Amino acid sequence: MEISFKKARAEDRPFLAHVCREADRLYARIMPGNYKRLADNFEKNDLPEEYSIYIMKNCNQNIGFLGFASLNKKVMYLVGLFMLFDYQRQGYGSLALKQYLKILQADGYEKVILLAHKKARWAVDFYSKNNFTIYSGNYEEIKNYAGGAMRAFAMPATYMMKRNL
Repeated sequence: MEISFKKARAEDRPFLAHVCREADRLYARIMPGNYKRLADNFEKNDLPEEYSIYIMKNCNQNIGFLGFASLNKKVMYLVGLFMLFDYQRQGYGSLALKQYLKILQADGYEKVILLAHKKARWAVDFYSKNNFTIYSGNYEEIKNYAGGAMRAFAMPATYMMKRNL
């Protein structure tokens, strides 16, 4: 098992949309339509400017993607980590996360934060197994994190989780 990363480009938008449509099956009950809208957005618009997306590859096969936004020089926000169903629960997500966190650490980041929906126990468990801890479940506290840097990303009914690098 070997994971590599490549920065997403415009021609990767159909793949990103496909991964989001697969994620919608997991999240449909707790976040209805959220990932379908994200898939539609990837298909119809340019890649987001507020965060960077990296395609995860295994042996040159696209298997998922990561999204990151720098909140400041020391804190990176993991916007999302999504795998195709065929690659889930096989260790690829943990390996990709571990490898990318090493890259962030080498770039001088000291902490990574993320949001996990409170009802998405599988996500909370995954990140907990990868050494993230729950920092807060308070929406206002999350919005105001790092001097308000999370205001654009905060969502109700989520936990903010963090990990020191």
